Amino acid sequence: MLRLIRENLNLADVMLFIVIVIVVVLTSYKMVQKRENRRVYIIKENRYWADYPLSQDRTIVIDEHNTLRIDDGKVRMLKADCPDKRCVKQGASDLLPIICLPNHLVVEIRSTNQKRTLIIQ
Repeated sequence: MLRLIRENLNLADVMLFIVIVIVVVLTSYKMVQKRENRRVYIIKENRYWADYPLSQDRTIVIDEHNTLRIDDGKVRMLKADCPDKRCVKQGASDLLPIICLPNHLVVEIRSTNQKRTLIIQ
């Protein structure tokens, strides 16, 4: 079996395999590194309210209207008193922002070295 594989492989196949392995290893390393440095940024009524590391589990009471929970590297809205509760129904996320329009609240998840991409007006 191994002799058959060796006979059918040429230098280009070996080089392609090595390049693929290197790309996979580097991509995995970058993804793990980005996930370790991510933070939850809370913007209330167009103003920065606070930020917390995504790696530390905690419950955050923003005001009488909203409560967040950071758990297992994801954030979710636990409680909101808005009529449709879309922010609560969204569930836990480690990538997408949570937006509560009636309460003028935005929760972003981003890397500490990433520039702000979400514009609030």
